[in-house]
Amino acid sequence: MFSRFNALLTEALQTRKTPTLRYVDIYTLGASMPEETVQGHGTQILQLWTWQALLGGFCPSSIARPESQVQFDGPLCWKTSVTDLAECKTYSTYTGSSFWQCLNSQPCSLTVVSTQTLATTSTVTTTTMARFEPVDGGVGRACRGSSSSDNSAQYFDVVSVPTLDECKELCTMKQECVGVEYSGGRCELWTRPEGIEASIPLDGFTCLRLVRNLPSSTILSVTTTNTISPYFFPVDGGIDRACRGASSSDNLPSNYYVVGGIYELADCQEACLQAQLCVGIEFSAGRCEVWTRPNGIQASIALGGFTCMRYSMENDAAQKRRLFLAPREHSGYYA
Repeated sequence: MFSRFNALLTEALQTRKTPTLRYVDIYTLGASMPEETVQGHGTQILQLWTWQALLGGFCPSSIARPESQVQFDGPLCWKTSVTDLAECKTYSTYTGSSFWQCLNSQPCSLTVVSTQTLATTSTVTTTTMARFEPVDGGVGRACRGSSSSDNSAQYFDVVSVPTLDECKELCTMKQECVGVEYSGGRCELWTRPEGIEASIPLDGFTCLRLVRNLPSSTILSVTTTNTISPYFFPVDGGIDRACRGASSSDNLPSNYYVVGGIYELADCQEACLQAQLCVGIEFSAGRCEVWTRPNGIQASIALGGFTCMRYSMENDAAQKRRLFLAPREHSGYYA
């Protein structure tokens, strides 16, 4: 019913446009944000965004404040702010019997804040990135030196780690490491100058060769404007650090979720801001870990090409500010 009524109204008003009369199709504008529509009603973010669209059409861009952005404050701004009506008792004695009433029971305010221009040092290329390749298939193989009988104890150092990934991480951090052999918590970090040239079949073992063949690093001083980074803080220096939970060995998959296809640190930060329970990020080219561990990021390890940052806002975490990312397209505005 509403769609049919709105279509007829839009058709009728299209012929009445003048240089001083504009028609804004609020119905279509709101429908472009289904993720912020609850039982046919818009959340506070949707309503505030509608006003942004209106004011953006009325006001010339020349009066916009330079180096500024808007943020939204409030415990019930977003549709994901509450998942159970019982939660609304925390905010108001009146919540009605619907989520849309609940989500509008506490104000959500719009604040203009200044952005910051940050001077950063970036690496254009780096030698720390490397890749592992299987030796003779890798799985079910034990590493050897120049031949299948060459297994001198001088070729490797032995450490105990719970996973193959951690064994590989240790190897990338050790400049002279040329590969790993891993089996049930036992990690051999191979340092033989000539590398791993052979292997033998052995169940339960994995043999991997480390390839370091990328060009030397070039350091440039780059000044960038980043509107998000003031709320992110480096963990143990941040650069060339991978995030961990309670300790350097705590890298449980439940601590985070992965967003692929992210090639800029700022985009990884944005992914964190859009997550309900984000406490920080780990970024490497093409991969972004959005950390949601309740106790936050409490440790890190050295790992080239990675960046680890905690997320913190000025206000209480339950009322943290979020950047609002408007939909890329909408068809509800007619000039």
